[in-house]
Amino acid sequence: MKIISHRGNLDGPNPAQENKIAYIDKAIDAGYHVEIDIRVKDGYLYTGHDFPQHRVPYGELAHRKRYLWVHCKDIESFFYAPDFKCFCHTNDPYVLVTPGSYPAYNGWVWVHDLELELTNLSIIPLLSKEDIDDFDLNRAKKIFGICTDYPDYLKEKLNDQ
Repeated sequence: MKIISHRGNLDGPNPAQENKIAYIDKAIDAGYHVEIDIRVKDGYLYTGHDFPQHRVPYGELAHRKRYLWVHCKDIESFFYAPDFKCFCHTNDPYVLVTPGSYPAYNGWVWVHDLELELTNLSIIPLLSKEDIDDFDLNRAKKIFGICTDYPDYLKEKLNDQ
């Protein structure tokens, strides 16, 4: 099962650092994949959750694409990043993830409604420690991944099972 750092976080939200390249790299270096938020404004690529925050050359993300799960915050960013594993959602219970140039694409589904059936293609958000504590981690054994602001905590909990 993949543990996916939410915006590069390792031990809780850090809005001042989230989606910055150096922060993303720390999470990758710690052994995690990373969910990032991207947007396109005036033809330039930016990372940032609520608005374009950090202008990023395409190449800065391209050589990390194996580890990135890209949340496209607007339609332009979706078309700007065809080589990435991308998804877009608002309040959807689940969304499909595009394959990008990932060779082992299996049809991943980013699932927000945890009442739905979860499979080996499901990726779920458990963003808080409480979400992790409340989730039956035995279910985690049959899913593809979990995205969280607390990947180190999740890894410890999974190892304790």
